[in-house]
Amino acid sequence: MFELNKYNLNYKFIIINDGSTDNTQRILNQIISRKIKVFQKKRQGHGKSCLFGYLYSIKNKFTHILQIDGDGQCNPKYFRYFFQNYKKKLAIYGYRYKRDDGLQRKIFSRLMEIIIFLVSFKFLKDPNTPYRLINIFLLKKIVYKIPKSISLVNVYLTYLLNKHVNILYIPIRFRKRYDGTSKHNLKNMFKALFNLLINLKRN
Repeated sequence: MFELNKYNLNYKFIIINDGSTDNTQRILNQIISRKIKVFQKKRQGHGKSCLFGYLYSIKNKFTHILQIDGDGQCNPKYFRYFFQNYKKKLAIYGYRYKRDDGLQRKIFSRLMEIIIFLVSFKFLKDPNTPYRLINIFLLKKIVYKIPKSISLVNVYLTYLLNKHVNILYIPIRFRKRYDGTSKHNLKNMFKALFNLLINLKRN
């Protein structure tokens, strides 16, 4: 919050707790701030939680939404580059040029790029990055086109965004997870990739 204050922005944090099983809910319940809105919800997965945040931002007539995961992997220091360009670009992504989250996740991201290219003949760089700034007017035009059956919501959103605008990529270093354990495993990853392939072919 202190970092954002120097930019003279009217902002609000939307924190979505997707059924965590640690002390997250207890800690979030102690937060009292007009700048922070907390949602405690039944576990639906990362993609559905992001979609929830998108729809909330549209409903409340925000001008932009900055998506960033809460596990400490996205360094806030890169925000200044997003801020420098948000009036010029409708979609800005933090491209993970260097990743400390392991080989398995790198391979998963590359497979997503390959699947999208094979289906659409479009190369989308790092389509599942969790560090992105999107203009709400643009988001409103496409978010309702996301299939309800899709699990990789962020990837499909990137696919739709690319049809409307040229995404500006900001190179970022993606750090190791600060805390907690990822729920992704090989079985879930390949299931999500198959689901992505099916939805892309349908649309």
